[in-house]
Amino acid sequence: MRTFILLLTACVVIAGEVKHPPQGQGMPFGPAVHYFVELPATEQQPEKQTITKAVSVRLSANAGALFDSETLRYAAWWAGGYVDLTGTNITRWVQGAGGPQIVGSISAGSPMGPGVAGPSTAKAWSDPRTQGIGDLPSAWGKYLGSFRHGDRVVFHYRIGASEILDAPDALQSGTTTVFTRTLHVGAGPAVTLLVAEATNATGAIAVGAPSAMKVEDTGDAEGTIAWLDRSLSQGTRTAARIVGAPAKARLAIHAGRIAVTLPARKEALHLTIALTTGSDAAALATALATVPAPTDISAWCSGGPAQWPALTTTGKRGADNGPYAVDTITLPTDNPWKSWIRPIAHDFFSDGRLAISTMSGDVWIASGIDDGLTTITWKRFATGLFEPLGMKIVDDRLFVTCRDALTRLDDLNNDGEADAYVAFNRDIPVWAKYNDFTMDLVTDRAGNFYIAKGGHGAPVGFPQHATIVKISKDGSRSEAVGAGLRTPSGIGMGPGDLLTSADNQGHWVPVCRLDVIRPGKWYGYVGNPQFYGKDVPKHPATYEPPLCWMPMTADNCPGSQVWAGDKWGPLSGAMLHLSYGQSTVLAVLPEKVGDTWQGGVVTLPLKFASGIMRARVNPTDGQLYVSGLKGWQTNASVDGCLQRVRFTGTDAALPVGLTVKKGEVHLRFSAPLDPDTVNADSVSVERWNYTWTGAYGSADVSAADPEKKGRDPVTISGVRLEADKRTVVIAIPDLKPVMQQAITVKFADATGETVKFTVYQTINVVP
Repeated sequence: MRTFILLLTACVVIAGEVKHPPQGQGMPFGPAVHYFVELPATEQQPEKQTITKAVSVRLSANAGALFDSETLRYAAWWAGGYVDLTGTNITRWVQGAGGPQIVGSISAGSPMGPGVAGPSTAKAWSDPRTQGIGDLPSAWGKYLGSFRHGDRVVFHYRIGASEILDAPDALQSGTTTVFTRTLHVGAGPAVTLLVAEATNATGAIAVGAPSAMKVEDTGDAEGTIAWLDRSLSQGTRTAARIVGAPAKARLAIHAGRIAVTLPARKEALHLTIALTTGSDAAALATALATVPAPTDISAWCSGGPAQWPALTTTGKRGADNGPYAVDTITLPTDNPWKSWIRPIAHDFFSDGRLAISTMSGDVWIASGIDDGLTTITWKRFATGLFEPLGMKIVDDRLFVTCRDALTRLDDLNNDGEADAYVAFNRDIPVWAKYNDFTMDLVTDRAGNFYIAKGGHGAPVGFPQHATIVKISKDGSRSEAVGAGLRTPSGIGMGPGDLLTSADNQGHWVPVCRLDVIRPGKWYGYVGNPQFYGKDVPKHPATYEPPLCWMPMTADNCPGSQVWAGDKWGPLSGAMLHLSYGQSTVLAVLPEKVGDTWQGGVVTLPLKFASGIMRARVNPTDGQLYVSGLKGWQTNASVDGCLQRVRFTGTDAALPVGLTVKKGEVHLRFSAPLDPDTVNADSVSVERWNYTWTGAYGSADVSAADPEKKGRDPVTISGVRLEADKRTVVIAIPDLKPVMQQAITVKFADATGETVKFTVYQTINVVP
């Protein structure tokens, strides 16, 4: 079956765009949006640019700025609008979605390269990165995150030993737009910042007021006013001015580049860099003269005014018709900000409050989730994040997995809204395609973080891709843990730091697989033929076998794994796996034979409103909470859901254990069975294999004859119920390793209730 990845899954291609009301259209994303951006060629910058970790900032005067957080530069300044997000996954589901498009006319900017001068004078402006991938070396410059203060954004970064706060904005002077950077520069050695750069430009420098800027000026070597004249179609001039800087702060021009050098400082200084573009030198001088004295923007970095009033919803309890009921925590879909609520991750604070992140880049916090769900209070907490597809709350601090960073969101003034967007770790680079997702987030007992990064959406060998990435507790280091993963759309952390992941059917992944992830192991994904063509990359001859393969009928698009709490009835402590494609939960029946994992999965009789991706146990009530959304190849009925799976107090006979012995399979249930119903007529077994190739998925292949498609019936020589009345022993004389074995049973429990399940099993080893 040909499938396609969207939203952390590899799901079946549907021709054209999924028809959907434009919920995301018109959604205000706050003052900044993190997403990759493709800049068009301009007269100033004739080469197209792809900014993979861009932050698009909404400025005053109907203007915008694009900050490249990898190189610490402003790649573009423009007037006449912000960014158009309608072609992205932020606002709709669309195949091949790109990045935001700039609305308006680009006035100034810079080509790809560092936005701060490096320590080597000879190579001060040369890009030190390998193939232009990733952040600048930390000793050169390091992005630390950003602050929000109302509608203002303050970037936070370090140049060498100097800490910088940098707030972009714009003002209007007649018909001229002036772009500004208000800076707070901490104590430290001299630093040099790029202001603007233009191809084929000659420049001049002046000292004094903007009126000193004359067309005929030749300029000094350095000064407080600088401009570049470009001999292009419109004879455009780019002019810059320093406002409020110390006397030794100077602008300089070299090779079409305006840069500002700030002298060594024993204490912080404040200044504004103003930048404007036009063909009328007198108008530019007048506009630059209107720039006010700089504000101390450090005052904006301790918590800004709240922007989003709280909303309330009422939940709905499900019917108590079995051991588990599915309750609905109603989402604030009807909100004044047109925020499209498609939950993609969630977690709990220690007091029972719940946070969710959405595909459109929001984080919301809910309080008042109690047994009755009568009044749930919602607060919009953060906006503009780059697909926050994982969440973990550690010591009541909220971390989200975004494509551009593992980000920590801090509420600095306790008003229920995030003020600091801290770049906790940025080691994973972005490949600028819509399906290069960075997924999920769990921690181990030592406090290290784990993130899943697939290889489907990027070229073979692209750094930190096709792996599970381990990030140290302090965020300073990362390493790959396990490799050869196509689309590990969900991960889990179980007892004893058991790390698991589920990969998605596609090239080199015959069907979905559930894995135990261990260092140094390779899990079989070679690469996307879209990138390597007919030249298949070198790879190991075989792969680490999964705990269990899962046929498409069981799970066609997987989510994450979770272990139930001790207040969850017959499945307390059980390992659970989520299916986005089937909108349901599967119980996992793991077995470890020596150093080899194997086992099975069984679908539980639970159904959810959307394609569930993440699950957490609420520390307050001990129940399971799941969240997810609707995209491609899911039977989901609504755009997104947040639901509780509540133990009702009723016992039930559910599969809880699966072991293999020579010639036997032992299937254990959580409650006694009726012995009269356990016999050979109540069990059927079939088995088959898959083919591991670069083709997209695999058909079922006979285990007896690899040249034959289909499944093999399995002869059962006997079925018996053990003395505990919970363990069914199925005798299979020719039991052997096989990729997939389906065991279908139909019994009755001790109360007469029907017990009917199909267990999909993988046998890697027969003891």
